[in-house]
Amino acid sequence: FGEHLEPPLYAIVLAGFFLMFGGSLWSVYLLNFIFFYGAVLVLFLISRKAFQGYWQLLPPLMLACFWGASQYLLFPNLEPMFLFLTTGFIFSLMRYQTSDWAWTWVLTAGVLYGMMALEKPVFGYFYPVLAMCIWIWIRRDTPLKKIFLHGALLLIPGVLIIGGWYIRNLVVLGEARVKSTGNVIYVRAKSAEFSGNARAGFITSAFLDNYIADKFMPGYALHPEPESTIRERRERRRDMKAAGLSDLVANDVLYADAVTLVKQHPLQYMLLTPVWLARLHILPGYYGGEDIDNLFVGTHTAVPAWMKILIILTLRAGWFLFVFLAGAGALRWLWRIKSRVDSSLGLSVAALLMGFITIAYASLSHSEVRYILPLMPFYFIFFTRIVRGWGVIS
Repeated sequence: FGEHLEPPLYAIVLAGFFLMFGGSLWSVYLLNFIFFYGAVLVLFLISRKAFQGYWQLLPPLMLACFWGASQYLLFPNLEPMFLFLTTGFIFSLMRYQTSDWAWTWVLTAGVLYGMMALEKPVFGYFYPVLAMCIWIWIRRDTPLKKIFLHGALLLIPGVLIIGGWYIRNLVVLGEARVKSTGNVIYVRAKSAEFSGNARAGFITSAFLDNYIADKFMPGYALHPEPESTIRERRERRRDMKAAGLSDLVANDVLYADAVTLVKQHPLQYMLLTPVWLARLHILPGYYGGEDIDNLFVGTHTAVPAWMKILIILTLRAGWFLFVFLAGAGALRWLWRIKSRVDSSLGLSVAALLMGFITIAYASLSHSEVRYILPLMPFYFIFFTRIVRGWGVIS
């Protein structure tokens, strides 16, 4: 891992596949396909516990056909693995609630969540909420000793997994951290000082598209945000490297600059959080190697402008409707927990996780749509719960 503060799990697993199957891209394909279709299978097992009849098939079918996940299968990245970890974690909590071998399932959930928090530290901030959920669900008719035992089985694996990597980084790099976060926080903080046109264009593009934003702010699509800030950050890192600074020091400089920006513009920083939340949920995918936000920027000149706008609005409206219904399904589930004595611990944690992680990303990062991919199976679950109420599938 050298001088980079990067989590190790995916790299270790990939190295194992290279050792077993050779160092070709086929090993990458095999690993990613195993994790992705493993996640589809586990989601089906979750769906079987949440629904009856043909409803059980809808969430795993949606995940299997989801282009926002399949686009990550053909190159090295941790997203397919993380999908498997999140679905496995929620399934373990569901089994914990119903199995006679409850301790084995809460231990499994603890190990899986420890891996999740190691690979993406933002999930580590959810630990207090997770511990509270366990206590609320098992405190009825459960001896205090058993509550503490199961809580320890859930939390200790994470302490060992994350703590072990902290110690490694402290010994090897002199830094007691899991990951450098200066990169992403810097881009998020820079948005607080966007100029008037840049801010207006950014807000418009987050809800609509770069092409439409360019219609209101001519020239915006040539220098959209946060892409322009990301390029500026990349140039700063290149200059710092040329000056002899290590990656660790460069990240610390960017982090310090981000903290300064937040202190200087706290209100602007906070007010843009809903916009970053919208950007986190933009339509995923690529077209011709470019982000789909740039679908009509400088391309397809033969297509009339009104038709381009109609296509963009149709795609955006359909996707945002799905996101809204999924979020409504999660909120409805949480709202009705008090009236359900047998409510699912797993689905309740999934709903809370959706809200917590998306708000955390919108508050602390530049909100790439891939960040919520690990949560997308639960969007499909709660979307299905809402649609089921309409009686679309018998």
